[in-house]
Parts: sequence; structure tokens; C-alpha cells
Amino acid sequence: MDRRSIVIALGGNAISTDSQDTIHDEFRNTRNSLQYLRPLIDERALMVITHGNGPQVGKQLRRMELSLSVLPEMPLGVLVADTQGSMGYMIEQSMQNWLQDQGVDRSVVTVLTQVLVDGHDPALLEPTKFIGQFFSVEQAMHFRQKLGWVLREDSGRGWRRVVGSPEPLEIINLGVIRDLMQAGTIVIAGGGGGIPCCIDDRGHLEGIDAVIDKDRCSALLANQLGVPELLMLTKVPRVAVNYGKPDEVLLDRMTRNGVDKAVLVQYGGNPDNTYMSECMRTHPGKFVGVAIVDTARADAPEKLEYWVTEHSMQGIRLGATVESPGPDPYAIWEKAAELGIVVSVAGRLVTGAGKRVQDIARSLPNLTLRIEHLGHPDVTEPPPYPRYTDEVLRLAEYPNVYIKLSGLYANAKTPYPYPDGLPFVKAAYEAFGPRRMMWASDFPLVEEHEGYRNVLSFAQDEVPFFRDEDKAWILGETASQIWNFG
Repeated sequence: MDRRSIVIALGGNAISTDSQDTIHDEFRNTRNSLQYLRPLIDERALMVITHGNGPQVGKQLRRMELSLSVLPEMPLGVLVADTQGSMGYMIEQSMQNWLQDQGVDRSVVTVLTQVLVDGHDPALLEPTKFIGQFFSVEQAMHFRQKLGWVLREDSGRGWRRVVGSPEPLEIINLGVIRDLMQAGTIVIAGGGGGIPCCIDDRGHLEGIDAVIDKDRCSALLANQLGVPELLMLTKVPRVAVNYGKPDEVLLDRMTRNGVDKAVLVQYGGNPDNTYMSECMRTHPGKFVGVAIVDTARADAPEKLEYWVTEHSMQGIRLGATVESPGPDPYAIWEKAAELGIVVSVAGRLVTGAGKRVQDIARSLPNLTLRIEHLGHPDVTEPPPYPRYTDEVLRLAEYPNVYIKLSGLYANAKTPYPYPDGLPFVKAAYEAFGPRRMMWASDFPLVEEHEGYRNVLSFAQDEVPFFRDEDKAWILGETASQIWNFG
């Protein structure tokens, strides 16, 4: 290729700036975005244009959901193909008209692009990509039973369908796209990340209900075409590692406050720990990860082993009362012990759950347990705190149990520095000792309460009975005993 060659990825905000945008709005946004390509047109660069389709495929799903009583369901892969065609038409026509107005004689064409994925990609077994509208729990259970959809609760706003997002492996239409580009045609391809397909037993292509990440598809397309430049049109002002994501914010808080390392704990019920894995790879030696798996599934122990062996997770977060399905209710706990990882025990222990954790600590002495948020004490319990002593402090009798100094905002009734929580900090400190107590920020939730700086200052300055040597253990050395930062 003697002429400059480039792949241009139009981000969602380049086409649809609002969920209520009409098709007329999207045409206008597309025309405005294409004006930024004028320098490339002037130098007659060879180009391929890709685009996202999130808002558009969401609208298609909504239309389908509203018509399910009269029309059969349309597979997601077909909806991706539909939006490739409709959006390709919109971009193609807008580009043709703009070229005509500029007096440029150049062809534009849309190629419906199939993208090969692995039909056994683990991402297909752990759907995480939210699509479509929100449902009530009753509606979600109805669609789960009637249509076989996988649905999960999304940030407390309701239930939504989730689909797999596999890694793109090969652009199936690569040869046609290359020939058209080299002939000088402006090619629109790879819309919405491409139409995901796999190879069946007969060697035939077969569509998959999944969504491929548009930027990963664009990068793959550029690499397979041998194109050296990838341009992304988006509202983000700069390039950054995980721009605006929690790990970037956390690293900023850590740097400002002199914290060297952190334990990342998967939050909520999302069993896809890929983001944590990426954070650990991006920042080696800075983070370790505590995973979540769907413990209601019979294969949860195997899933845990996958995340530990393939993604270097060093722990699992389990509710104190979690039981595995099947004949062995302790299977997931036993798998954690077998793998030599830490169990971060979540939940309020003073409601009876502490007794069960004591049983686990006794029966699995090689399993390291970390009690979150001081076991969630009831700060209204009067001294000598019989329930807290019986359910939580008795865990100190087991040398494999540690306690985490965190989450006072979730249990105290008074504002920071939480004077009604301090007696329980002292009780846990006296029972476990500083060598089995570890501080944690509970980021990002703490950002909505006292903030990272203050939660660190609490352990450093607000606990009068912590000695300097105690602080060294609580603020780092204890954690270093059970986590391997490399």
C-alpha cells in the first residue's frame, strides 16, 4: 500500500448522542462526524470505517420484546446484522452526499462483516454484556423460563438480559474488504463489532447470540489488513489505561495517600472477573484479585479453579451462609481450601451466620478466612456485646481466621469517625490482635461516604489504642502474610 491507510472507528457518541435520538438525529450526527475526516479525504487515504451499534441494537431488542406475543423471537446475531445494514446505509449515504458536495469522485460501500469467534470461548458461558431494557424480577423470571434468556440485576435499577462477549479471532470477509480498500473504495465494515460466528461440525459458519466489542474488532481488522493506523472518533479527550474506570481512580487515590498495593474484590453478583484480571496484568505487583463465581451452579468449584489457575485469582468472596448444590454443601469451600486461596467472608455474622463460619474454620483448618467489615457488628448492642462475642470474636480461636477493618460506614449510626463503631474495633483488635487484623478502604463504595483519605486516616489517627507497631501490621504487614503480590 503506497497511500496512507487507516481504520476509523466511529464511537457511539459519533452517531447517537442520546437514547431518545430519532433516525433523523442519527443522520445529522453522522454527517457532522464525517466532516472530521476531511484531511484524510484530501490526501486520498485508503480507509475502512467501523462503528458501534449499542443504542441501535438496544432499540431493536425493545421492538422485538414488545412484539413477542405476535411474532417469533429474532436471534441477537441477526439483530447485529440488521443494524450493520441499516447503519451502514446511513453512513454510506451520508458519506456519498458529502463527497459529492466536496466534488470528490470516490465510491463508498458497506460490507456486512462476519467475525469468527471460538464457540467454546469461556465468555460465552459467563454472559456479562448488558443489552436491552430493564425488567422487574417477575418479568425476568418469565423470560428466563420462556425464552431461556440469562438475566441479571443491573446496578439496582432492574433486571436486564446479558449475553456473552467473545474474543474476535478472524475477519471472515477480510479479502473482499482488502480488495475494495486497495481499489480506493471507502469501506464501511465491522459494524457493532461484527456478526459473531463460529464453525460447526460440518465446517459451516453458524451465528452465535453474542456481542463482540467494537474496538477489539476494529483493532483486529486493522491488524489483519496490515493497516498501521487506527483512529477512534469519540468524546473521550485522551488516551489512558482504563480511562475513567475504577482502577484508574483507585490508583490515583492510592498514589495521593501513599498506599502501595491493594486487594481487588469483585463486587455484587457478577461472576465475570475479567476486568480484575486485566487490572492485575496491566499493573503487575500492584493488585491481587478476589473472584466471585455463581455458587448456585453445580460447576462452581470448576469455575473457581479456572479463575485461579488461568487468571491468578488469590481468593473468592463467599456469603457466610453459602452452600453448594448437590450432596456436598461445602464443596465450594473445600475447593478453595484445595486451591490454597483465601475466602473473603461477606455478610452479617451476628444473625447466626458466625456459628456456621466457625464450623467451617474448624473443619477446614488449612483454609484461610478473612471476615469482611468486622463481621458487620450491630452497634446498638450494649456491652459486653454477647452476640458479637459469640458469633464473631469466637472466630479468633481459629488461627486460620483474619478480620478486616473496613465498612464502618455501613454499620455505624454516627458520622465519621464513627464513635459508636470504635468499641467494636477495640473488641476485634483485642480478640484477633494486630497480626490478624487488616485495613481495607472498601473502594469505590467509600467514595460515597467518608472518602479514601478519611478511611485511611481513621486507622492512622483516629484509633487511640493502636500503637505504631500495630499500625504497621494492620496497614500492610498482615495482608502481606496471606496475599502474594509477587
